[in-house]
Amino acid sequence: MRQRPDTLSSLSPQEALKSLLDSRKLNPDTFDVNFYLGKALVEQKEFEKAIPLLKKAITINNDVPECYATIGRAYYLSKKYKESLPYLRKALDTNPEDKELLFSMADALNESGTPDRAIKVFMHLRPDPVYGAQSCLAAGIYHTRCNQLEAAIKDFEIGTKHENTPLDTFELEFMPMEMKAYLRNNGFSFSKKACEFAVSHMKRENKSTGKAEKIEPYSKSKAEELLEKSGVKLE
Repeated sequence: MRQRPDTLSSLSPQEALKSLLDSRKLNPDTFDVNFYLGKALVEQKEFEKAIPLLKKAITINNDVPECYATIGRAYYLSKKYKESLPYLRKALDTNPEDKELLFSMADALNESGTPDRAIKVFMHLRPDPVYGAQSCLAAGIYHTRCNQLEAAIKDFEIGTKHENTPLDTFELEFMPMEMKAYLRNNGFSFSKKACEFAVSHMKRENKSTGKAEKIEPYSKSKAEELLEKSGVKLE
């Protein structure tokens, strides 16, 4: 990774950004100023401002892999998936095992309408502690849509093992249709973890706010308590 200039390392992000902006006014055509200013703007989520600076840096020096990775990330995070792909691929040429770049490329391919090209990467990433659960979900959705339900079930089962990995990247408003397909074809005979995995992606509309909120599952004891209060007795 290209080292940040020592003069910036001791500054806060806001101070570093101001220093870089001032430097660019004096030296608009140097690689370091454009690259580090672009990178700082990406960190501030100012993607539209960052991308032209990073492109300028590449025109000055096209032999810095981190610059390609940074502009690819900027495009990806701003949901310009097709535009991100050539830069992500270029960065992966130098660092093919970078898991963040791999996941970003697979997700960008998926979002660009070419999931067939993404599935191998998602499956490769399934065991990864950071990107594994998200990759399992994406792979499961792909396999279900291809009517490969056994493969989809395997994806979901691997995903349930990533207990501490947040999956809120996938903003699914209600139960995923993939899990509905699983239930339709296999009934409710799946494991507790698979059930928890499915419920974690269910949402319902809060009538007072109009927003979708996560569903909190009832425990067995809570369900029995509600049934008893309602006078329902299960034989």
